[in-house]
Amino acid sequence: SSGINAEWPLRPGDYVQSTEPLQVDLNAFTISMWVKDTKGNTDSGYVQAENGFLRVYRHRSTLYLQVGTATTQCASCISTDSSLKHIVITWSGSGSSNGMGAFWINGVKVYTFTNFNKNYVIASGPTIY
Repeated sequence: SSGINAEWPLRPGDYVQSTEPLQVDLNAFTISMWVKDTKGNTDSGYVQAENGFLRVYRHRSTLYLQVGTATTQCASCISTDSSLKHIVITWSGSGSSNGMGAFWINGVKVYTFTNFNKNYVIASGPTIY
């Protein structure tokens, strides 16, 4: 079993739910999604854990990643048109470093960040479902 509950194709307002917990004790992560946003120049939520620990969302042309209380943003990196887009966000860290992350849109690295405190990402906190 894949641990994923979804009916295909997904339509606006649909979501994918995992039946298996994702443990938060991470040294790295990759979030990958295809989106076809039809909301134009308004807000769109792309990923949100039920407990609010992890979010990926857009406000106008700015893309945000929030993990716990840490947020980073990529200003003017995503168009507001309704074209299909492939969004990938990566982060890797080890030791006492805050690590390094990047936003990718349609295979192009559009932003890098080092402002995530490792304690926000590698925590002994909640299980994400």
